[in-house]
Amino acid sequence: MIDEEMIKAQTSVAAHEIDDSGIWRSSDGSMSSDIYDIVFDIPDNVTERYNLKVGEDRDVLTVLPAATYHKECPNCEKKTAEEVLLIMLEDFHIYVGRCCDKMIWMPNKSNKQWERRQR
Repeated sequence: MIDEEMIKAQTSVAAHEIDDSGIWRSSDGSMSSDIYDIVFDIPDNVTERYNLKVGEDRDVLTVLPAATYHKECPNCEKKTAEEVLLIMLEDFHIYVGRCCDKMIWMPNKSNKQWERRQR
């Protein structure tokens, strides 16, 4: 386990670095942590799209099986495997797309892409 400042300093968490049980391991193997201990910096493209302050971050509220909410990956449209995780933050959720190695940020409310895929 590493301290929060070190985790927050991690500029990017890749989908392939998070295992089925919610443990994050850096690509070089030098750091690891439970996903609940990570503070996620909101990516620039998300900050711009939703008019958020640059440098805002979010704590993990819970981790759920993504298949409960997503039948397929929002990025590559592969069927969501049972072990895929959904990281719930206060106002966003992150689909851990190991199929395409993407961390897909979506707002928790009125996401047209998500609504369309749930039909």
